[in-house]
Amino acid sequence: MSSPSLTVLISRIGETQPNLAASSAVLIGLLVCVVVVPPWYVLVQPFSTMAHEGAHALALWGVGWPVIDVELQSSGGGGTNFPPGVSFSSDLLVTLVGYLGPSACGLIAAKLISMKHSVAVLWLALVLLGLLLLQVGSFFSVLVVIMAGAVVYLSIRYMPVIRETIMAYIIAWFMLLSGVRTILKRGLDSGDGWDLRDLTGLPRLLWFLFWLAGTGWALVIGAKLLI
Repeated sequence: MSSPSLTVLISRIGETQPNLAASSAVLIGLLVCVVVVPPWYVLVQPFSTMAHEGAHALALWGVGWPVIDVELQSSGGGGTNFPPGVSFSSDLLVTLVGYLGPSACGLIAAKLISMKHSVAVLWLALVLLGLLLLQVGSFFSVLVVIMAGAVVYLSIRYMPVIRETIMAYIIAWFMLLSGVRTILKRGLDSGDGWDLRDLTGLPRLLWFLFWLAGTGWALVIGAKLLI
């Protein structure tokens, strides 16, 4: 049997799919918990970093400022480079949203899943990865984004509906959990925390607590939507 055409695949974006049982959703969440702790997290952290740096890039576009490039590092870190001259308020917004990026992605995915639009989660992920691919510069960055996009696309094209739904749950849980995990890992030493201290004069602890509260809130709300 031949695989469905791209037109057919796109037409499925608006379709609804049955959600998983609460016990299955919890099981997937527990399995993802294992992935976001050492030693496994070092292997998957670049995928969380994509959402972090993507949030910086989207915020820059939102305030009408160009992005020079986005870099993903093999160590799991990353950076978003933009020309100098951004206003204080814009710089503050762009710097602030990075650590909320993964959690925001997870919360949006969880909301779509709760509305029975699991396939739409995969398409949204593919679109965002495509936008990110336009901005990344280094070979490693391009490779990681293409690999992630290939996995999502192959899932859309060849997986049955139940496996697409499972993939959507994995994405949602991973983004929600990795958002909190990254904050706890970085602690007070995050680059964005230093930048915000320099911008505002407010202590890094304040920004750490803000990000921890935001990612924790997203995890609680997202978990309720998924379960």
